[in-house]
Amino acid sequence: MNSTANWRAEFGQGRMLSSILRGLNQAASCQQIHMHRLHFLSACLAVFFTLSTTAQGASFEVDGKTIVVPLPAGFCELGGNPVDEAMLSHSRKIMASMNRVLTMFADCGELAELRDGRREQLGAYGQVLVAAPQGTVLSVKAPRQEFITKMVQGANGGAFRKSMQEAEASVKSRHPNAGIQENLGVLDSDESAAYIGVVLNGPAAGTATRRLLGVTGMTVVKQAAISVNLYRVASGTSVTAQLAEQKRNMSALVRANGS
Repeated sequence: MNSTANWRAEFGQGRMLSSILRGLNQAASCQQIHMHRLHFLSACLAVFFTLSTTAQGASFEVDGKTIVVPLPAGFCELGGNPVDEAMLSHSRKIMASMNRVLTMFADCGELAELRDGRREQLGAYGQVLVAAPQGTVLSVKAPRQEFITKMVQGANGGAFRKSMQEAEASVKSRHPNAGIQENLGVLDSDESAAYIGVVLNGPAAGTATRRLLGVTGMTVVKQAAISVNLYRVASGTSVTAQLAEQKRNMSALVRANGS
């Protein structure tokens, strides 16, 4: 089903992000970030959570702490529908060795069309992930701003580029027509998060591909390393607009969790 194939291209980026998160957390604990290589995570994750709906958004129990995830404006949460569950199951399976997928969201209009068969693929969608290497939620001891600074430093290094290359090889092994077209690197950082960008060749109908712009916000809330991925068809957006959107999303996430 094309609706599930549409999610494949971003999983390599998620793997790369999880590697950075783990390496930076280790580095922060011993203050030797330059001594640590970033590498892929292989252990199964065990994040036990429950989902409920609040006025602020979805809330999750992660490692004994409640994390509230406000949905971006104009987006609806996946779930409670066979089409949605297929995409959720597919994403969780692919990401299981690096992150736990807390939730997924998509443009409300597109999601409605996908559910009733009027659309085969989503053009605007995203994920909220928590890093949990080796079966344990990654506990970040450093203050958020220090963590963001180290994320930016790590993403500007050679290990980041190597992880991107490995991620692309992983993506292509699953879908030969998909891949990372351009690594945009660090786009910006602020008091809420660090932001990186990537342009992907995602699968389209048949053997065709389409360009997807992905902007990821990475932050810490309640000592959990959270990544929010937002993807849009590149022809309908710009880096500037999508970065601004993600800055609003990450600010809302931090505020909703009392930070």
